[in-house]
Amino acid sequence: MTCATVHVGHAWTWCGDLQDCFGSISEQQLRGKLPKDLLAEVLVNGAPLQGLPTSPAVANLALASLDTAILRWAQKKAKQLVYTRYADDLIISGDSPDVLAAVQAMVPQIVRRCGFKLAPHKTRTQLASAGVRHVVGVGVDDQGVRPTRKAKRKLRAARHQERIEVDGASDRACGLAEWCRLRLPRERVQTELGGDAPPEDDLRAVQRAWKLPIAGCDKWPGKPEEWLSPDLVITGDPVLMLGMSTWTTGWRSCMTQPSGAYRRGVIAWAALSGTRVAALLSEKTMTVADVTRRRMQARCLVHQLRGTDGPKVYDRAYGDQVSIMELKAALRLAGYISINDARALHLEETRIRGNVSARYTPYCDSLRKLRTRSKRRDVWVFRI
Repeated sequence: MTCATVHVGHAWTWCGDLQDCFGSISEQQLRGKLPKDLLAEVLVNGAPLQGLPTSPAVANLALASLDTAILRWAQKKAKQLVYTRYADDLIISGDSPDVLAAVQAMVPQIVRRCGFKLAPHKTRTQLASAGVRHVVGVGVDDQGVRPTRKAKRKLRAARHQERIEVDGASDRACGLAEWCRLRLPRERVQTELGGDAPPEDDLRAVQRAWKLPIAGCDKWPGKPEEWLSPDLVITGDPVLMLGMSTWTTGWRSCMTQPSGAYRRGVIAWAALSGTRVAALLSEKTMTVADVTRRRMQARCLVHQLRGTDGPKVYDRAYGDQVSIMELKAALRLAGYISINDARALHLEETRIRGNVSARYTPYCDSLRKLRTRSKRRDVWVFRI
């Protein structure tokens, strides 16, 4: 996205691809840029082979001289050009037809002088007058960026395969849908969640607004916050857990009612030290009782069962279908299994980790809260 967006609004785009980029890099091109002992570890037969996790970084070091040579030529000729490189893809955009002719003639020569070669069948020129230009798989025009027709066709095919329950189609549809969103990367935004625990004033404000009982809520267990991506967080923030439906985009339920009657039944979710909420966050924020949180495109409960090697399960997912698929796919990669899979493994007697005694099986719409006769105060037990 950062490579494609800078080419928006130009009259033409020249694209070139380096032929056998990794195999063309020699040890001589890396001398002085990496220590000798490190060079021996990242090179195989004198080159950073494709597939090694270190090869992209090594290639960037070797290709820095090529980037510098192209930029110096553009500045020397006073050319108004935009140049980007994504791995082995070189992209140059401009507006003057004369400059385009100079680029087509000079850039291949610069590439050869730097010890590389362009792939003829992947070198092309695209004119804005001919329609949407393709830059590293992203459609670019005068207004902005958009998913290509090819990507949208793949997404439609994956969703059809998902409907007929083809193996792996759900994950493919989730990945393609995320690609078609064309999001710009950004730094993590964690300020709305307040770290591991929200400010005490936030929790008290929500309790007063929703008329929640204070007894038993004086001390909330500290729960670690885990970011799976800049938009996907697993958090123990009790404000988000108490108002899961409130902050979920497009979802309405009895939990949104001012009386807070249903919320009184979910206080125990936030009180359980082994239970958190996984939230796919939106760019939009919402303020309730002077407490601001980012909206959730999708969310679900996640439970860490007792024991160091206890299974991690997720349950009660809400949101739009695409966001739920994205959320579940990320949780599976993080080692979580669905509540139904846990039941299939006969783990019904496993308890949620923490000071609160609870089975995870009753986490469903028939949940009700009962007091126990335990000597401990504010102990919660869940039954169907």
